[in-house]
Amino acid sequence: IATTSGSKVVTITDTGYNPSVGDFVTITSTVAVNGVIFAGEDYQVQTVPSSTTFTVTFASNASGTGTGSGGTVTTTGGYTYHVFNTSGTYNP
Repeated sequence: IATTSGSKVVTITDTGYNPSVGDFVTITSTVAVNGVIFAGEDYQVQTVPSSTTFTVTFASNASGTGTGSGGTVTTTGGYTYHVFNTSGTYNP
């Protein structure tokens, strides 16, 4: 999960999921990255910058720029994938 300070746009990267604009994803565990806290809400994919990244819009602006630890994300189609931290360590 990557954030930019002062922006509501959050970028999520996953090499095993090829998202489409309009897809919905749910981050099913609590994830906090630079002041952005996901806790079980649904988010609609807004853009797809590459075949392995997509953006969602959060309710408030991020407090910092960078990437952080993650949790489990489920698409509405039921596909589940995991977000990794910057060192590549799995974070359930």
